[in-house]
Amino acid sequence: DIPEDILKNLVEELPQPRKIPKRLDEYTQEEIDAFPRLWTPPEDYRL
Repeated sequence: DIPEDILKNLVEELPQPRKIPKRLDEYTQEEIDAFPRLWTPPEDYRL
């Protein structure tokens, strides 16, 4: 059992430590196009 004085203090949830990032399929094409490119592969680069 939890003491009554402790139960009175349990009134709200702890906030999340950080915001959960969106998945790639949740971004619009405009957001993807506006994101800065860190590296542009050369024309002859094979994936």
